[in-house]
Amino acid sequence: MQAGTLALQSASRFRLLALRSASAYNQKTTMKNLKLILIIALFLTISCSFNLGEKSEQNANGAVNQTAEKPVVENPLKADDKRSDAPVFSDDAKKETAAAQTDCTNLKRGGMKLDKKQTFPVDFAPYQGACFATFHEPDFDDPPLGEKFFIYKNGKEIFEFPEQSQAATYTVKAVAFEDLNGDNLTDIIVVGSAGAKSGSVYSNQVFTNTSRDFYTDSNANMKLDDFTKISEIKNFVSKNPKIFFP
Repeated sequence: MQAGTLALQSASRFRLLALRSASAYNQKTTMKNLKLILIIALFLTISCSFNLGEKSEQNANGAVNQTAEKPVVENPLKADDKRSDAPVFSDDAKKETAAAQTDCTNLKRGGMKLDKKQTFPVDFAPYQGACFATFHEPDFDDPPLGEKFFIYKNGKEIFEFPEQSQAATYTVKAVAFEDLNGDNLTDIIVVGSAGAKSGSVYSNQVFTNTSRDFYTDSNANMKLDDFTKISEIKNFVSKNPKIFFP
């Protein structure tokens, strides 16, 4: 009986030792696996970092090469001066220079005096390098009265504007040079007034550029008499072009 009990005790101890040995083995195996996993992860991290750095360097080198090899596109306006839609700066500069060199301050007209405030250099077709010249009666300077306007070139009259006011008290208030009908020709607006007992009465005119000279329509001009400013006249003409440009 005692021998049987000893045998059972020995078997239990052997079983307990076996379980402890197995547990220790499993722990060691787990630690080895964890170490192996950590080593593999570290290796992959280093490898990815190296690859990313290499790719970044390649991209940077590629960008530099693309910039260096990018062809220089020549300005087509400089490469082909004959293009019809190319802006021409030289002609504009010549026009400004010609107008600036035109002296309109010493013009003479028999029996009249030059109104320098309403006399201007002009440089548009058909009167390039000329002057829009306004003259008045010599005895009336403030304000100038009986005014008439002409185109002068080289000190001589080359054109007299038609259908001007015949009032002895007519005074030019303002002059504007504008393309009013979009035909690339410069038209002229003249704002004027004539004194009367009841006060000044405005008498305004639009002169249309025909490329040969200027013409005006007295009936159309009568519709402008209520205006006192260039801007008002321009606005009215733009809304009623057929009245002035049939």
